[in-house]
Amino acid sequence: MNFHLLRNEKGILLPAALILLFVISGLLIVFVGAYVTQMGIYEMLESRYISATIVQMENQE
Repeated sequence: MNFHLLRNEKGILLPAALILLFVISGLLIVFVGAYVTQMGIYEMLESRYISATIVQMENQE
């Protein structure tokens, strides 16, 4: 196979690879942060609903 496009004659391959690495890493950090935040909200809502259910069950007796 000929890899004519991957020649590093002008020295652009390393900066392009670093930029791509930082962009992909940044997007990954953003998505993981959003996921962790969303799971925290779901856990908070779950604990609130469980405690509200317990209070309602205690009031019915």
